[in-house]
Amino acid sequence: AGNGHLIGGTTAAARNVISGNGAQGLQVLLGPALNHLIQGNFIGTNAEGTADLGNLSDGIFMLSGITNIMNCTVGGTTAGARNIISANGGVGVEFLTVGTSNLVQGNFIGTDVTGAIDLGNDLSGVALTEAANNTVGGTVPGAGNVISGNGNGGVRINSSHGTPEIRESWIRRLHQVLASRTDGRSCAVLVDLRGPRIRVGALAEPITLMAGSTVTFAPVETCAADEILTGWVA
Repeated sequence: AGNGHLIGGTTAAARNVISGNGAQGLQVLLGPALNHLIQGNFIGTNAEGTADLGNLSDGIFMLSGITNIMNCTVGGTTAGARNIISANGGVGVEFLTVGTSNLVQGNFIGTDVTGAIDLGNDLSGVALTEAANNTVGGTVPGAGNVISGNGNGGVRINSSHGTPEIRESWIRRLHQVLASRTDGRSCAVLVDLRGPRIRVGALAEPITLMAGSTVTFAPVETCAADEILTGWVA
């Protein structure tokens, strides 16, 4: 929570090494959390940024619950602002039910400090769940992230929540960023589609379960007293 916190900085002297912890490396929780900067840190590596010293879970985890983490930046467009977020046991950077206008820019996510050697996070490089109008990368010089070597895709968009319009906006923005690049690099995106779910209808009357009872889940409009109406919802 709070406003305008700086974790790290753009000089080597300001750098934090946030590694070897038993949960996430860095958490931004609840909120309101506005205008925080997370810059220049080594999260999940040794002090040289060359070897695995991963946190047990995510490198950076932002969780609001009521979408009031906004205008926070992970990284930046200068080399000094770059975070190395690698070798963690979960996701490199995870946004879960955050607000809008958060940026993930200029980082190495899944590599060593050179950007060339694999130190992948165990899960995705970046994961977005119920996080609308946030930016991973960008069109200005220095905004692109190197997201490589991670175990479960480069960028994961969780489609179990939100709307098709929100997911379309994420993918359009990615296409815009990729179209602006001249180095031929691509970005893998894993879209986690929601599977079918069982929905239970209203009971005609209460059902008391006893040892040995049998209850039938019936996909029909009219149920008997010992049946529960169900339906598959895509």
